[in-house]
Amino acid sequence: MSSPRKGFTIAELLTLLGVAAPLLVVLLLHLRGPREASTSRQIKDATQIRGIHQGLVLFAQNNNDNYPLPGQLDKANTTLGKGSAKDDLGGVLSVLLWNGFFSPELAVSPLERSSLIKVHDTYALTNPPTAVQGLDGDQALWDPGFRGSGAEKVAKGGMKAVGAFAEGENVTAHNSYALMPFFGARGSMWSNTFEATEAAIGNRGPSYEVVGTEAAATYRLLDTGEPTKSHGFTSETGKGTSSVTLGMYGDRSTWRGNIAYNDNHTEFHDRADPENNPFTFSGLKNANERKRSDNLFVAEDDATVTPLPTQIGTVTVADKEQRNPLRTKNNWIKTWTVAGVADDGTTSAITVVVD
Repeated sequence: MSSPRKGFTIAELLTLLGVAAPLLVVLLLHLRGPREASTSRQIKDATQIRGIHQGLVLFAQNNNDNYPLPGQLDKANTTLGKGSAKDDLGGVLSVLLWNGFFSPELAVSPLERSSLIKVHDTYALTNPPTAVQGLDGDQALWDPGFRGSGAEKVAKGGMKAVGAFAEGENVTAHNSYALMPFFGARGSMWSNTFEATEAAIGNRGPSYEVVGTEAAATYRLLDTGEPTKSHGFTSETGKGTSSVTLGMYGDRSTWRGNIAYNDNHTEFHDRADPENNPFTFSGLKNANERKRSDNLFVAEDDATVTPLPTQIGTVTVADKEQRNPLRTKNNWIKTWTVAGVADDGTTSAITVVVD
């Protein structure tokens, strides 16, 4: 007796392939679609960041190679009154918008995850209602209604108060990106230096802690629990695992994002301490280990890699202590508000925040 036939006939196999092939095509298209969409958004995000940095470069060409410092530009107080907060992210970006270097849409990332950041669709290029209303007509140099972060106070009646909104105030802002704090030692870097290693602007990031010391130091997300509905700011503990800045390019276990450097090139990094852009920490004992990864969101001691005490909170610009994060030059891009203004109009203190 013959054994039972096993396997497929040619006809059956062709029939099976005819059914499976369309299903496979649908599956591949389904998988390909989100990936392509994500890549497209990443490219758009990088283009926007580079476009904003190009605005800084173009402004500097007519400003002695210096990027804008709103407090210096508005010494006559025709935009905001004396004592107002001017040298924040909103002021810098609004100066560029006012001069036509980019449109408000470019300041909001296509991957923005905060519901409190929206495009400023009522930007005023003439006679901004929140600026000083002078007898001699419109002399404003930017629209103070543009807010660089949800922590910045709201300009009103030609004044913008110093300080930061408390956690959970939930006031809409108009910018997705972090900038280099251009105070203290980094002030010389806030210019057309054309340095390919100096981070100037990029996607916001979370808070980190340093594990280990000196050459053995590594970075770890600060454990601040799960995300909450509040996207407000904190000036005490920072936000690591709970930060809204995670998950833009994948899961919430790591930061990924685009950074523009001072030679106007933009890079996508898959970690906050990119290996291809090391910093030389001059005080490490072994000379061969001094050049090492530098976290974009941590202000380390330029010699020892030790994180400086105030990563989040208020910092005095003129503080001469070596452990003041504004006296270091390693890469550090953050969001901040103006916490104090000197009699001459210069910013005397800032409050570093994170969402």
